[in-house]
Amino acid sequence: MPLREEIEVARRRIYRDGYDMSLGELANLYKRGELTIQPEYQRLFRWDPTRKTRFIESLLLNIPIPPIFVFSGEGGRWELIDGLQRISTVLEYMGDLVDSEGQAVGPFVPNGTDLLPSLEGRIWPREDEEEADNHLGENHQLSIRRARIRVEILGQETDPEIKFELFQRLNTGGANLSEQEIRNCIIVSINRDAYQHITDMATDNNFASLATIGEERTKRQFAIELVVRFLVLRNFPYKTGLDVHNYLDKGIVNIAGNPDFDWDREKSVFATTMQRLHQDVGADTFRKNNRWSLALYEFIGLGVSRAIENGTGVTTADELRAKVAAVADNPNVERYSGSGVRGTQRLSGLVFPFAETHFAS
Repeated sequence: MPLREEIEVARRRIYRDGYDMSLGELANLYKRGELTIQPEYQRLFRWDPTRKTRFIESLLLNIPIPPIFVFSGEGGRWELIDGLQRISTVLEYMGDLVDSEGQAVGPFVPNGTDLLPSLEGRIWPREDEEEADNHLGENHQLSIRRARIRVEILGQETDPEIKFELFQRLNTGGANLSEQEIRNCIIVSINRDAYQHITDMATDNNFASLATIGEERTKRQFAIELVVRFLVLRNFPYKTGLDVHNYLDKGIVNIAGNPDFDWDREKSVFATTMQRLHQDVGADTFRKNNRWSLALYEFIGLGVSRAIENGTGVTTADELRAKVAAVADNPNVERYSGSGVRGTQRLSGLVFPFAETHFAS
């Protein structure tokens, strides 16, 4: 297909509108529940007090604000996907931001800045408070409320896969997030229940013992990524040459957006697989040369889950131990699990051709 046609087709997959609004109008939409900020987003996209203060300073100095992006969902409600910290900072400063339990977050108390040293400690007064010296003046409150911002609206008609692409491109550059942290946000956007199922799976005790994930990887949502890999490997065909993270993105979007996906079955298979491996093989199941191996996790996880599911090859503890022990002797495992092997090579050269057959007979 010529480039011109590809551009036209891609553009038709994005429904977009937009107009300018004041921050006061956006705050009112938020308080009425017509503008939502997912709690998962709030946990990921966090500014420190200095960045928050600088943004409040920018509003008071009438510095132009970059546009924000929202998804238009059911009933016309908007879900904020880019501009999360800018809008959250304003709402927190005003005392309107709430957490997932409906409890107030803040209010935020700014520091002083080089240009506005007197901003330090200036709070946004509550409606029932008497005037105090540390309150932000009414004229300054109005200047913040009246500050205008461009709102770009992505409609319901926008293709879910395109929504994922847009979310990545809008947010990856502005925050030091892992691939899975970005992926989490779009899963929540597509299907909040799917995200809950995945996080439930990640808390499985047998899985936690087998994964041996350190504190830093835990913060970067690596346990969630491993569950996503398990689900996608089992339920979404791999196209040779496709970047692994792109494959995971496409796969989990497909799964989360499928209303008929059998979560109970997948959760049961996952729990049983991890239980059998932990009980019959041990905590070092996914370790090679004393190091935890993603290749072994993918290979053994996919192969054993299929064998358990089909009742073939690993019906007893001895059979399972023998099959896992034999993995180390498989020349393809050695070839495709070493350092420097790309994920695309691992999936196309090892996991999909051999994992299921290795554990099936």
